[in-house]
Amino acid sequence: MSTPAHRPMAHPSVTGAAPQRQRPPRLATSRERALADIQRTAGNRAAVTVMRSGGTGTTGTTGTTGNAGTTGNAGSTAEAKAPGTPAPTSGEAAAKSKASPEKKSFHDRVSHALERAQQSFAHLDTWVSNVHSPVNAGFLSKASVTNDAGLRQDVAASGAAAVGVGAGAEMLETVVAGMEAREARKEAKEHGSGAAFHTANKKAKSTTADAGLAAAGTVSEALLIARQAARLHEAASVARPVGTVAGVSGGATGLVIGGRAAARTYTTDRKRRKLKNVTMPAGPGEEAMGELRQALANAGEATAEAHAALDMYVADAGDTPLARFEMAIDAAFETTKPLAEAAAALKREMDKKALYEELPAAHRYALKKQRNKEVKQALTAVGQTTRAAGAITTATSIGLGGALLTSPVGWALAGTAALILFGVAGYKGGRAAKNRYDGARHPELHAAPVESEDSAPKEPMSRGEALREALKFWKKAENSERKAVARRIYQYAAGPTVNAQSGVTDELRETAREILIVLKAGPADHRTDRVAWEGSLNDPEKTEVWIKEIEQALSSA
Repeated sequence: MSTPAHRPMAHPSVTGAAPQRQRPPRLATSRERALADIQRTAGNRAAVTVMRSGGTGTTGTTGTTGNAGTTGNAGSTAEAKAPGTPAPTSGEAAAKSKASPEKKSFHDRVSHALERAQQSFAHLDTWVSNVHSPVNAGFLSKASVTNDAGLRQDVAASGAAAVGVGAGAEMLETVVAGMEAREARKEAKEHGSGAAFHTANKKAKSTTADAGLAAAGTVSEALLIARQAARLHEAASVARPVGTVAGVSGGATGLVIGGRAAARTYTTDRKRRKLKNVTMPAGPGEEAMGELRQALANAGEATAEAHAALDMYVADAGDTPLARFEMAIDAAFETTKPLAEAAAALKREMDKKALYEELPAAHRYALKKQRNKEVKQALTAVGQTTRAAGAITTATSIGLGGALLTSPVGWALAGTAALILFGVAGYKGGRAAKNRYDGARHPELHAAPVESEDSAPKEPMSRGEALREALKFWKKAENSERKAVARRIYQYAAGPTVNAQSGVTDELRETAREILIVLKAGPADHRTDRVAWEGSLNDPEKTEVWIKEIEQALSSA
């Protein structure tokens, strides 16, 4: 047998230990150096193979050359990304890091101040309308029964303050919603079609309706202020007709809000049923995975046996013929190839299995959000309708000269509505606070995949700081679970230009796009055809627009 090409040239050694019997020192040193070289190379290859089988990427230990000439741990950044992470556009990261923050315009500062004031009033009004007002109504009923003028005055003063808070909340809601609707309509008109158009157009419609209802609520609250003022001055002849009009107006507004919530309940239920019928593609079975694991185990045993034989020849280096020693070296080398192939096949199948498991997880999350939305809208419909019935009952009793004020019907209806609506508002507020807490305490939990040092997650805050952050009700969580799921769905639905290296199959891509269509983010909703819609999904420049669109579609608000 000829000497392998990889065996280095032999050189005399003056430091090696003397052999047990006289042999040419050149030959012994040559075998030892060949053995050291082959064991070092084979050991590194085995380490790389084991690391690959564990899913650590395409590179081995530091200083070991991996695939395509990649060295060291250069693959760690790529490994940290989730499957299907869209590649950043050329120069985008550098532009973001170098761009200096622009100062907000006067319009933006005013808008931010109004929005923050509106949120503050809205939270205060939630407590006032759902806790203070029903209790106040109970005291008013008691004052009417006992004909207690002093208590009636106190109730009127308390009611005036409460109605003032409600009027402020409704007025600010009218202004803020109107401004948002104007900006959204402008943005929708600018885009004309596509995901950005649909997100803006949907917001324009909802905020326009919010502004109209808030304006009607402002009128109703203004009438209630006038009624409370008349009560304070014991002007029953003025308080009675004003109170009747205010009750009817508030009842009508509540019925509209309740009807709107009922319609949303119906459409959400239809969407949930369609989403439930989307069939998830099946991934690799456990049987195939078991066969691959067994193949890897067999290859590992063969490699171990070959290296054991080689170690045996090394132990008896003086008596082993050179030809047999070289054959053992070649055999050890040959066993690393099937081991690497088995490990690579298992890793490919594990990656494929992970891809087929993540999309069903996103599908289950979307279903959960639709169920939550359906329940919340149904409760809102019942609560607002009950509140409207209470307002109309109160208005009727006032119109009949207060004959029904001694009946607890209006107070009971108001209390029931308050209980329902306060529960819905409390749930929403609690979820938002939890998202803010998680974002501050565990910023890596739902953060975007790291693409550069500038996009690395923020440092986690202490428990006290995170609690303070959770109480900032005017802020939205920077990275929520909903946004993380939106990124995942987009990674599956995006075209090959965006996620060519993700391993997403055509089957998975079509399923993800079917989910988008059911979530009202399809071609018809974007006022475009299927080809243009798919082209938009295949455009890396529209990544953020699509993530925002999907995040809105997953909302349970």
